[in-house]
Amino acid sequence: MRASLALTLFVVVAAFPLAAFSAERPNDAEFNFEFTYTTPGGGLTEIPDSTVKWYPLPLTLDPPEPDWVIDYLEFEIAGLSHTETPDLNVFLLDPFGGGIEIMDDAGNSDPVADITLLFTDFWDLGFPLPHGGAGPLLSFPDTVMIYNPDGPGEFIQYTGDEVPTDPWYVIVIDDDLNSYAGNFESVTLRGIAVPEPVTLTLLALGALVALRRRRW
Repeated sequence: MRASLALTLFVVVAAFPLAAFSAERPNDAEFNFEFTYTTPGGGLTEIPDSTVKWYPLPLTLDPPEPDWVIDYLEFEIAGLSHTETPDLNVFLLDPFGGGIEIMDDAGNSDPVADITLLFTDFWDLGFPLPHGGAGPLLSFPDTVMIYNPDGPGEFIQYTGDEVPTDPWYVIVIDDDLNSYAGNFESVTLRGIAVPEPVTLTLLALGALVALRRRRW
């Protein structure tokens, strides 16, 4: 019986190698993302003083098959420069009618130049954003600093949702009229998707393993 069970588990896990990807993401620099939403590259996008700007993030790399569900998400602001980072507010809006507050008056008054910020709540590995003069924004990957989203909403809320083909939107706000401004190179939402049956299989396997551990 044990041999049969072990063989069954081996066959199921071997048949779905993508299932291990999300567990390796925080420490795997060679991670291959399954889908990407991003702004077009090719130059700097200005962040004028005291403005609200909306930018669509179209899907640029489809999942390999339809009906795949989201297993992991992260958001990156690349090449950010600003003379007063507490002026910045960044929101990510999803195609489902919700969203996440990425940044809200974060950092101190030190200017930043061409830094890249990565945001994720996966396994709670991200650091809280500094506020109230507690410190400057630090760049990723040079300092290996990964931040948690700043306010309401978390990426994990999308786990199990189908990968949408409609664009996401990022809102970039400079909320103070003080002659300070900035720019960025790109914003990108990345993630991996797994076939929906794989997700259900993994849940079943996890329950089975937990049950057998209690018996042993």
